[in-house]
Amino acid sequence: MYFTERNTLAKLQNHIFLLAVNLMKTQLKRYYLIMSLVSTAMYQLGMATRPGEPPPPADLPAARETIDLLAMLQQKTQGNLTHEEEQLLAGSLQELRLVFVEISRHSGRIR
Repeated sequence: MYFTERNTLAKLQNHIFLLAVNLMKTQLKRYYLIMSLVSTAMYQLGMATRPGEPPPPADLPAARETIDLLAMLQQKTQGNLTHEEEQLLAGSLQELRLVFVEISRHSGRIR
């Protein structure tokens, strides 16, 4: 699925919701949900590129929502994740937060 319109935030939120519902229905492992959200946040931060295309511009409000969603997932699943899932979620959150702060500083949103 490609996001080419300017209403990226709404499309990505809808995509995340539909993906989460679909994952719950098919009972796929939490690992895939975590990786999907991490990939979405990376795209929203301008870190994920498609071959032959320039990186997308960062969408900081959307990235913040996705990072917050990952943090909520971490909080709500505490004690119910495997060690690998906990490491994946904690490490991904740490990296995404660092990148978010760095991009925010460069864009002048955080001083």
